[in-house]
Amino acid sequence: MPVQDHDDVPARLRPRVQEIDALIDAFALEHLDAEYAALGRRMAAALAWRRPSPLERGEARRWAAGIIHAVGWVNFLTDPSQEPHMTAAELAAAAGVGQSTVAASFRTIRDALDLMRLDPEWTRPSKLADNPLAWMIDVDGLLMDVRDAPPEIQAEALRQGLIPFIPAAGAPGTGAPGADAERALRQAWTMLEDVLEQTLAAKPDATIDELNAELAAASAGYNRRPQAELGGLSPSDVDRLLNADWEGAPSAIRLDATLPADELQPSPTLDDARLVLTLLAELGHAKATPKGNFPRAFVAGFHERMRPRHTARAEWGEASKVLNEEDLFFSLHLARILLELSGLIKRRKGIISRTRRGEQLTGADHAGALFATLVRSHFRRLNLAYLDGADPAPGLQQTIGFTLYQFGRVGADWQTAAELGGALVLPAVSEALPTSPYFDERALLLATRFLRPLEGFGLARSREAPRPPGEPLAHHSWRKTPLFDRFLTFDLASGGE
Repeated sequence: MPVQDHDDVPARLRPRVQEIDALIDAFALEHLDAEYAALGRRMAAALAWRRPSPLERGEARRWAAGIIHAVGWVNFLTDPSQEPHMTAAELAAAAGVGQSTVAASFRTIRDALDLMRLDPEWTRPSKLADNPLAWMIDVDGLLMDVRDAPPEIQAEALRQGLIPFIPAAGAPGTGAPGADAERALRQAWTMLEDVLEQTLAAKPDATIDELNAELAAASAGYNRRPQAELGGLSPSDVDRLLNADWEGAPSAIRLDATLPADELQPSPTLDDARLVLTLLAELGHAKATPKGNFPRAFVAGFHERMRPRHTARAEWGEASKVLNEEDLFFSLHLARILLELSGLIKRRKGIISRTRRGEQLTGADHAGALFATLVRSHFRRLNLAYLDGADPAPGLQQTIGFTLYQFGRVGADWQTAAELGGALVLPAVSEALPTSPYFDERALLLATRFLRPLEGFGLARSREAPRPPGEPLAHHSWRKTPLFDRFLTFDLASGGE
C-alpha cells in the first residue's frame, strides 16, 4: 500500500491518523483492495479536520473499522453482486471489533461527513462510471444523466466541474464545481437521496441495479411534475422549449411561414431586410467596405427608402449627414447581419450579393418564409449581446425559447421589462444576470435582447411608462401584438418527441 502523506492533517492528530491509516491499509490489503484503502485514508484525514474530531477519543482500531464500514456502506460492500464484498458481521470480526462498536463509530462518521449511499465523493474510482449520482446534473430544473448527453454537453459539464470525467473517455477531471453548480447538484442529490433512503428502508438488501432503476423512475417523475418556479411548467416542458428547432411539426415552437405580406406590415425589421434584398436585386451587387459593410451609396439609397418607424428604438440619422451602415445600426446594419446569418446574402471577394435562396425570398409572395427565417436567425443564431454591448449573459440567450413561450402566456397586458422579468426568465438564469447599483440591468437586458427585437418584428408593442424618481433611463411598457399569436404556436405535448 502507498504511504500516506500526513502533512494534510492537523499536527496534533498526525500520530493518531498514522495509526488508523496503518490499520486501514492492513485490513484492505488482506480483505478488500487498494481503492478501499485510499478512500479510507482520505476519510480519516477528513475526520481529523472536524471540530471537534471524533478521532481524538476511543481506540484507533474502532475508528479504522468504522471508516472501512462507512466506505463500504457508500459502495454497497454487503451486496453479493459486488467484488469485493463482506457482510457487516464479517467486517467486524475481521477487524477484531464488536459489531455494535463498529455500528456506533459508523453513525458518528456518517453524520460528521454527511455521507449518503452512492456519494460520488466516496465512490470507488472503478465504480464511478456506474454511479448515477455522479452523472446527474440539474439543468434549468431538469435532471439530466450526462452519460446519455451529447459529447459537447459532457465536455461543458466537465469544464464546470459537474462531472468527474468524460464517461466515454474515462479520464479523470480536475475541475471543481462553482457555487451555482454545487447548489444545483445538491438540489438534485437531495431528492435522489430521499429516494435511496425510502428504497433501502423498504428493501434493505436492494442491489445497485435495483437502486439505479428507482433513481431513473424518480428522475422521470420529477421531470414530469409542474413546478411553480418554472411558471407552472414541468422540467420536461422547459427542456422541450429550450431544445426546439423552431421549424417542423415535432418542434415545441413553430413559426408560421405562410403568412401573407399584408399581415406582416407591423414588422420594420422585415421591411428593412426586404429593402436590402430589393436594392441588391436592382443593383446586382454592392461593393463591401473593408469592414464588410455596405458602401455609403448603398446606405444613402436605403436611408431614402426605409420605412418611418415609431418604436422604443427608432433611429433616423441626420438627413444632411453622410451615413455609414452602422449609423443605421438597428435597421440596415442588423438587416445585413440577419440576412447573412440566414444564408440569403453572401460576401465574396469584397462583393455583397444575394444567394440563390435570397433571390427566391425577395418577392412579396415569399414574405412569410422570409419573416420566419429572420426571426429564427435572430433568436437562435445572432449573438444577442451584440445588440447592447453589455455582459454576454449566455443563459438568457440559451433559454430564449422559455422566454418566448412565457411572453405568449403573460404578455397580453402592458407591463414593464422589470415586471415581466419574473415570469419570462428562469430563476437560475435571473440569478446569474449582471446587476448594477445605478439601474435595473436585468430589466435592461430583457428589453434590449428580447422585447425590442420582438417589437422590430411586429410581435410586441411598446409605449413610454412613467420614469421612477432618480432613474436615468427611460422606461417602456410592453405587450404582445395579435401577430404574435398568429405567427407563433407552442406544442409541449409533442415537442421534442
